Amino acid sequence: MSQLPELSFPLTVEEVVMMGRYPHFTFNPTKKDESICDDVMERMNLTSFKTRNYLTLSGGEKQRVHFARVLAQIWEKTESGNRYLFLDEPLNSLDINYQQEFLQIAKAFARHNTVLIAVLHDINLAIQYADKLFFLKEGELVAHGKPREILHESLIQKVFDVSTTVITNPVTTNPLVIFN
Repeated sequence: MSQLPELSFPLTVEEVVMMGRYPHFTFNPTKKDESICDDVMERMNLTSFKTRNYLTLSGGEKQRVHFARVLAQIWEKTESGNRYLFLDEPLNSLDINYQQEFLQIAKAFARHNTVLIAVLHDINLAIQYADKLFFLKEGELVAHGKPREILHESLIQKVFDVSTTVITNPVTTNPLVIFN
């Protein structure tokens, strides 16, 4: 999922979500494809948007529709091997509650034979949901590993050039970055 997916055609939300199923059928969707799209729209709380014109949606609503489109493509568990989910700044335009919901859904997929790679610029959300973090600066890998093992003030200073304090989140025991 790219960071700024955009369509300029007056498709319905249902039609956009069905685009995720295109690799799974030839010419016309099957009942199974329609059922999967219905399930995905229900999971993403988009059922009431089903017949809405995509072009009339807010930025956050469009982002949720595109995530549903991507999920429709990988919705079925594979018999062998992994599914792959690549997300490039997927939280753009989303309210806090939808950011949390989005990452919870993505994390649930990651628990079931899905390799998930996401680019997130909110370090605290990345810490909360990621199993491993990769820090890049100017295209170079600076550090990688489990949040508890690699996260410290000097790393944040080196990568982002900002002063921080890293504390332990009392709820999750994960690190929490406080910007000074």
